[in-house]
Amino acid sequence: MKSSMLYTCLIVMFFVSATTFGEILDDGTGTSASKSVSASKGKPPQMEYEQWWWNEYTTEAGTFQWHIEADAEAHASATEGNGWVLAVGDASAFSGCRYDVVDVGARAVVDSTDEDDDDPPKEENDGTGWFDAYQGVYGECDAFAYAEIEEGSTSSASSNSNSLCYPAMSE
Repeated sequence: MKSSMLYTCLIVMFFVSATTFGEILDDGTGTSASKSVSASKGKPPQMEYEQWWWNEYTTEAGTFQWHIEADAEAHASATEGNGWVLAVGDASAFSGCRYDVVDVGARAVVDSTDEDDDDPPKEENDGTGWFDAYQGVYGECDAFAYAEIEEGSTSSASSNSNSLCYPAMSE
């Protein structure tokens, strides 16, 4: 009798722990994006774009820890010889869950002899909360860079952008 009670308790404990802690799955292409371009005499306009996303979710309902983070920075510079110049760096990152959202954007633009930087502070948050089955955290980030000079110019232009989204769950 005592042994059957013990086995029953062990089996019940197994099922309770199995339903309490679900497996955490991840999906997506990546958590950071980075692009850089330049334009100079005899080189055509350059444009680059990249976007990535990331998702983590649980297969079972339960209480999980979550962390979300977003960071972005952009830089543009140009030297003007004898013509029109344009350099643009643009980056954004978003990360969120049902409890909070963090969002960062950066933009740098130069249309003459100059240099521009945009590096806002990153945003992050974390906590613990209840997630239903197949719910979780999500993030996406993108980077855009563009550089162009007037045809025949002796100018040069360059830009770069970087972004990071980091959503994570743990038991």
